[in-house]
Amino acid sequence: MVPDWELRVGFAGFDLKSRKATIWDSGNGYWSATNLASVGQAVVGVLLHPEETKNRYVWIESFRTSQNETLAALEKATGEKWTVKHVKCAEQIEEGREAYRKGDPNWFMQLIIGALFNEELDVGADFSKFAKLDNELLGVPTEDIQATVDAVVQERPQFDWVLSDTRRVILTTAA
Repeated sequence: MVPDWELRVGFAGFDLKSRKATIWDSGNGYWSATNLASVGQAVVGVLLHPEETKNRYVWIESFRTSQNETLAALEKATGEKWTVKHVKCAEQIEEGREAYRKGDPNWFMQLIIGALFNEELDVGADFSKFAKLDNELLGVPTEDIQATVDAVVQERPQFDWVLSDTRRVILTTAA
C-alpha cells in the first residue's frame, strides 16, 4: 500500500475532508506500507543493482502499520476525533461478489479491500512476516506512520488547490 498517496485521495477507508474512517474487522491487522517517494527510490535501487535484483521479487516497506494505528495518527495530526464506521471483511467480500454478478466495475476494489484487511485470510500484506526486506540494498529509508500522516495533513489544502488549479489550466489549454 502507498499511504501518502492513499490518504490524499481517500483510498482505503480514510477521508481527510470529512474526517471519516472505515475500519474493517478489528483494524489490528498489519500491512507493509511504502510511501510514493520510496517506491521511486526502490526503482532507482533496482536499476543500480541489476545483478542483485534480477529474476526475483524485491520487498520494501517504509513501515508496518494497521488501520487503527493509521486512524490514531490521523486523529493526532488533525486534532479531531474521527467518525468511524466498522465493516466486516466477509460482508465486504460478499458485496464485491454481488457487484461482480451485477456487472459493477468497482467489484474488484471491493474484493481487494475485503481481502487485504481480513485478518483471518492473511493475504501476505505484511512483508516482514515472510520475506527479507530489500530496503538497505535499494536505499529505501525507514519511515513511520505518524510522520507520513503529519506530512499529508499539512499538505492537504495545497494539494486541493494544486488539483483545482491544474484542472483549470488543462481546461483552459484544451479550449
